[in-house]
Amino acid sequence: MAERRHGPAEVLLALEAFAWLAAAAVALRLVSFAVLVRWASSRALAAPVGGTGARAAARRIGWAVAAAASRTPWPTACFDQGLACHAMLRRRGLASQLCYGARSQGSPGPEAHVWVRSGDVGLVG
Repeated sequence: MAERRHGPAEVLLALEAFAWLAAAAVALRLVSFAVLVRWASSRALAAPVGGTGARAAARRIGWAVAAAASRTPWPTACFDQGLACHAMLRRRGLASQLCYGARSQGSPGPEAHVWVRSGDVGLVG
């Protein structure tokens, strides 16, 4: 199976995602969890993702974050990817939810996970 070639717009989107992943990695090390949650929970002016164009844009952002995350020279966890995706969607005025949860049942320690949804579309995580 041949690898799909990406056009200039997709490459630029992936480069933007790479930059947001770097910013998220720094923020996760320097900013408290409470501050990050406050930022992620703030009500930004955003259009709900309902139309075909908005859904496609949200999916392209999810793809770009996942593609960039697989190529960073540092480890990128779900929280890094979630922050990057959430920021990119907000920058474009698209509504999104940064969701996070934890569980301790059935594992030796607590397990945490972060994911992003835009409308009914799951994007990363």
